[in-house]
Amino acid sequence: MAHLFRRLDEISIYQDWADLFDWLFDDNRFKNWTSGYVGSLAKKIKRLPHVGNNTYRYAKVDEVVFPTSQNNRTFCILMTRGDGEAKDLIRHIRNGIAHGNAKIVNVSGERYIEILDYSKGGRQSAYLCIPVSYIQQIYQLYEDVNRGRIHNRH
Repeated sequence: MAHLFRRLDEISIYQDWADLFDWLFDDNRFKNWTSGYVGSLAKKIKRLPHVGNNTYRYAKVDEVVFPTSQNNRTFCILMTRGDGEAKDLIRHIRNGIAHGNAKIVNVSGERYIEILDYSKGGRQSAYLCIPVSYIQQIYQLYEDVNRGRIHNRH
């Protein structure tokens, strides 16, 4: 994990990520969220640029094929099903960072974050290769949905 943090500092975006890390490592980030709000967040995430049928896969464990080599990195989000699409994506990001399976890589001249996550049994459960800015965009989408959820309660 330290390598990722050092790299974020080297590229001068570590300070920008402080609130994001607090959110990522908060186990209560979806407390009091209904499935409708979680689904709304998933839909918003899937509207981000580059997310499409050829670059995004959320399916049963035996239906997801993870790359065997990261030498030909391209944008992709590959995940096995679990607690819900948006929850799983954020959990995989968090786990990849927390377990030291995330690194900053260069893809066609742009900074990407490459994240791998594994199940408790050691089987791969996610592979993400997305622009670094997407982590912040996902956080902002979460905040937007959460503000709407709070506003609707009052």
